[in-house]
Amino acid sequence: MNRLWIFLINPFLSATKGSFRLAMKLSFFTDSGLHAHMSDAAILAMYNIYHPMHTAFAAAYNAWDAQKSTQIANTSALNNLLEGLSAKYDTWEYAIRGVYAKTSTQYENLFAHGKSVFTSGTQLDRIQAVSSLNTNLTGIAALAATKTDVNNTYNALQAALLASSDNKSITNTLSTAVEVQRLIICNGLYSVLGKLMDKFNTNPAAITDYIDVESLRNIQQTDFVGHVAGNSFIDIVHRTLDATQFITLRNTGNTPLRFYLAALKTDAIGAVYFEVPPMTDHDITANQLGDVTTQHFINVLNVDALMEGHFEMIID
Repeated sequence: MNRLWIFLINPFLSATKGSFRLAMKLSFFTDSGLHAHMSDAAILAMYNIYHPMHTAFAAAYNAWDAQKSTQIANTSALNNLLEGLSAKYDTWEYAIRGVYAKTSTQYENLFAHGKSVFTSGTQLDRIQAVSSLNTNLTGIAALAATKTDVNNTYNALQAALLASSDNKSITNTLSTAVEVQRLIICNGLYSVLGKLMDKFNTNPAAITDYIDVESLRNIQQTDFVGHVAGNSFIDIVHRTLDATQFITLRNTGNTPLRFYLAALKTDAIGAVYFEVPPMTDHDITANQLGDVTTQHFINVLNVDALMEGHFEMIID
């Protein structure tokens, strides 16, 4: 089978697939370049056609970008509540031991599976553990205050989970809208490129005033899948990131993983990192992993001593 001639392949579509950020960068460059040379009638005609496409894409992108930040904030709120369950458990368990001996049936009914169900497992599993404790405390007068605290914690977790889920749904909807506009502006950019090639057929270098050739040619991998041995860390990628650049961290294994930025690929984890529990995913900004100005290696540490960890990381 003969391969399609390279000039018949839209380079903007392939370069920006999976990266709205790059699409925005390319579109802004071309829109600005055309605007700067509108005194040329041919360029003005291109601008009048392309600018509405750019405006529509920018509106969809900005709405998605703002919603993504909201989603991260809501996810962070849920994570903070879940991380606080360890301390909550200690408080509840101490109060319950003041009423029931640790070896008693009543104590066993309340904490049949110990502390681990509150501090590990999926988000839903941990919230369910709080729900079960809340139900089992019903009618125990001596533990009424503890029951109230457990109930309030459960309600807060439910509200945070709902907000996080709702925001993910909204983000996905807006993402679909941005993708529609991405396809439109990529076709628009391809059209502009063709017209520029015609106009500057004896001086192709002039096209670089309108097309961000450097970014178009410097296509970087955005999706990384890998594994890390027990009690060890690996370097995922060397990348210069913007502080507010979005990153999706997905733990597809059964061990907690800690992602962090490092100055060298061989640097061990420091004080700043983002931990992702097993079988969960989190959307974060790059600065949550460390100092983006001095640290350009993204590393991941598997804190389990024995089991292999598995992950996927997507950089927008």
